[in-house]
Amino acid sequence: MKTKKILLALIALLGVSTAAESANKDLRVYSRLPLGEALPKVRLHDGWKINGDIFFHKQMVRCLDSIKKNCPEVYTKGKTYVKAWHQTQGGSWTDSVGGVWIGRRDYNFTQFGKDNWLTYMIAHEIQHNVLGNSCEGAANWVAVHYAKPLKLHPALVMYVRGFAVRLGYSASDWAKKEK
Repeated sequence: MKTKKILLALIALLGVSTAAESANKDLRVYSRLPLGEALPKVRLHDGWKINGDIFFHKQMVRCLDSIKKNCPEVYTKGKTYVKAWHQTQGGSWTDSVGGVWIGRRDYNFTQFGKDNWLTYMIAHEIQHNVLGNSCEGAANWVAVHYAKPLKLHPALVMYVRGFAVRLGYSASDWAKKEK
């Protein structure tokens, strides 16, 4: 009788162990963080509120610091017009009055390099908040105008330039509206 109980307990432990192995890796990473650190919450960086989990926060800080170091003009626009960054599902968007939502499909997109698309998307959403030049064409043109300082991949710049041109935006529009 005791042997049966011990055998059943071992089988149950083996089943739990196997189920834990098949758990999603991301969930296992979350379980190793200190209590509450993986949960989405508001964290601060250089006066901005960054609302999301710790991984989103670290990625945003890395990209914002890169923009600050390499392209202070875009960073200054961001400090002037954007008040908070939020993590969300799907795509990115802004309310054009200081709130920016960065979508999972944008902060996980790595085709042009680890943080290349996110750096572009941050600059894009900052431009959507700039008074007088916030249209979609201008937000796409930001990649063309600041390609070198932001260190954007040439294929990304060509791709986004096509969107801006299709919307009828050009370098002369940028020169007129950006003062």
